[in-house]
Amino acid sequence: MKIRIDPARAYRMINSGCLVLLTAAHKDRTNVMTIAWHMPVSMKPPLVAVALGVSRFTTELVDASGEFAINIPPANMLAKARRAGSISGRDMDKLAELDLAFSSGKATRAPVLQDCLGYMECKVVNRVPAGDHTVYIAEVVSAAAEDTVFDGAWLPSEGASLLFHLGGPRFVVAEKQFEDDA
Repeated sequence: MKIRIDPARAYRMINSGCLVLLTAAHKDRTNVMTIAWHMPVSMKPPLVAVALGVSRFTTELVDASGEFAINIPPANMLAKARRAGSISGRDMDKLAELDLAFSSGKATRAPVLQDCLGYMECKVVNRVPAGDHTVYIAEVVSAAAEDTVFDGAWLPSEGASLLFHLGGPRFVVAEKQFEDDA
């Protein structure tokens, strides 16, 4: 038997991508926010898409700068990731508030979080209005990952597990990895 799902919550049935921390900067302001609505959309050129709420401070920074970074946190950063997604950076420095170590990006001004497993620096190539969000399509112009946990795909490693958001307050960490021999 199947239960009825409110269409406004139906996205939670497919919302299982790894949680990321999106960072952006413009002039003297920086911010970080937690997102789970992201995906690759092209290999040539390398494009990703992220959906950001139109009222968010980070959205203002991305609109003004045309760039952002996607930072992939390990599971042990869950508390900071949840906090980053529950407070606004409009009136505070969230990077300082959350004690997040960062450096300047190699190809953008977006902060790159040092304690994350990897990052992608992105330049916006298109914006698509989508209800209460804007979908940004951006080219990945620089990327890096910890060599002990990434060799072209994520490697299982203690302390380097990815966080996955299942919707609402639910998260999971992948416990097992396998390869398909087909």
